[in-house]
Amino acid sequence: MKQIIKKRILTFLICGILIVSNSAVSFATANSDTSNTLENTTDHTDDTTDSTTSESKVDTWPKGPKVTAKSAIVMDATTGVILYEKNSTQAQYPASITKILTTLLAIENSSFNETVTFSHDSIFNVARDSSLIGIDVGEKLSLEDCLYAVLLNSANEVSYAVAEHVGGTYDNFIKMMNDKVKELGGVNTHFANPHGLPDDDHYTCAYDMAIITKNAMSN
Repeated sequence: MKQIIKKRILTFLICGILIVSNSAVSFATANSDTSNTLENTTDHTDDTTDSTTSESKVDTWPKGPKVTAKSAIVMDATTGVILYEKNSTQAQYPASITKILTTLLAIENSSFNETVTFSHDSIFNVARDSSLIGIDVGEKLSLEDCLYAVLLNSANEVSYAVAEHVGGTYDNFIKMMNDKVKELGGVNTHFANPHGLPDDDHYTCAYDMAIITKNAMSN
């Protein structure tokens, strides 16, 4: 069963990287340090011209692909070597690939057989017209089933419930998310929720999502 979960998680992670590389929404940020990062990030290209790593200047290095997305990155999953990048530290809206980190923290800090009980907040503090599985207040699921719902159905209320369960409190889990990104070497990320629903203070960049995903794939 764990092998099946790992395969499904891997599939989601790959899809996540494809999504973030095609993100086209930039964010301003309320965090002063990150604001400086955004201000100092130079956009060397327009929407149709790509920048690559310094290695691309070597004559024998292949030219990068044509990528119309505002941000993109190709990182070796084993070594972390960047093979291609385009505005990879520019802030973008992550949407549901946020759930990669939510799931990683759940796996690192909980067991699959733990029981998650759905609170009132987990049901009603997410948009009712967003991606849900229709669970109700007081219902219970194993953490394993919760992670299936998070990864395969992008269930926002389940992501919220997982955050409450793993973090002890919702706010503590958000702190865990941001601490984890810093631990991994993230340069331009601030997560404000565990599901990725719109929030002006919720952003990341292609580079940070690559290192999050690299870590998740090696778990």
